[in-house]
Amino acid sequence: MTAEIPKADAYGGVLANTHRMVLLLQYKGNFGDYIWTFAAGIRNKGEKPDQAALRIVHERTGYRASIIAPIPVVFEALFDETVRKAFYLMEPIGHQGKFKEETAATKWVDLRDAADLISQTKTKFGRERDLAVLIAAIGAFDALSYADRPGTCKEDWNTLPMPIRRKKIALNLRYSQGAMSRIRKGFCPWEMNQHWFAWFEESVLYLHRSWTGFCIYEVNFVFDGEGWRANSAIVNRDSKQWSSKYEGYRKEIERLIEVLLVNGPTEPRLDRMLVGEASPAWPWDVGLDLWKEGFSHLKQFSERNGHCLVPVDYKTDGGYQLGEWVGEQRQKRDKMDPDRRRRLEALPGWVWEIIK
Repeated sequence: MTAEIPKADAYGGVLANTHRMVLLLQYKGNFGDYIWTFAAGIRNKGEKPDQAALRIVHERTGYRASIIAPIPVVFEALFDETVRKAFYLMEPIGHQGKFKEETAATKWVDLRDAADLISQTKTKFGRERDLAVLIAAIGAFDALSYADRPGTCKEDWNTLPMPIRRKKIALNLRYSQGAMSRIRKGFCPWEMNQHWFAWFEESVLYLHRSWTGFCIYEVNFVFDGEGWRANSAIVNRDSKQWSSKYEGYRKEIERLIEVLLVNGPTEPRLDRMLVGEASPAWPWDVGLDLWKEGFSHLKQFSERNGHCLVPVDYKTDGGYQLGEWVGEQRQKRDKMDPDRRRRLEALPGWVWEIIK
């Protein structure tokens, strides 16, 4: 983190995740006529700006966080324009804990919903100030390199735990500090043909199939004085979930770590990142082509068959993997754009959950 936070009287944080969503909070009684806003507050005596911002975010949202970058703008406060506020762009660490009593609720929302919720604030000054914070946060995110993006976490995807049928295997895979930094970031798929979701917590890398959520590998890392080493892994041995041959586990784990994480994407995913969609000039249908293609195939399937119960391994005559695309949509139900959700639900025979 090379830039410094602007000097201010109060500090806070804008929490962002890998799904281009931000966290808003609601105070009890809508204090100050704010409906949805960002966490910010006054420093305690002796606190540094980053310490104050991290404490306030934790107290008011329940999330422990890590600072990604300062937002290089100072914002005036609502009640006293001599009180100046500054914010950091942050990412959550682990699960959400309890927040202080002054907070009524928190909500992860995409950028369009964030702007709409912030616009509900009753006072013009507070509303415009928080919208300016949102726009500045987008600018800070836009300036990030891909390697500095928010890391994935379990809550970013609908995942299932490792089944009872499992096996522990020994590994001896070594990684530099730089490689380990990329491994900790995880991997979130943004195209249908990317079949894996990866997230890191404590010392364990979790690797899931993206369209079923099945946990296939849990890879444990240790620091042994010379660097980082993957020393063991738990392997999914449930034949109904995964059928890879035993002798190929080690090679596949090594390949996944190298391809998805260590030598994974190096450029921002502009159609999927927190940037783009909040810009007034951003064309909303950019980046939808892949989704529209899948929806078109599903619509044709539904018209022919009278339902949307597409087998997971089903491919169209042209080779399109429609079964995987449908499974991915069901996995993304809670995080899906409302318009896409409505279009799917309007198809004959569409259901979100398959009863086996």
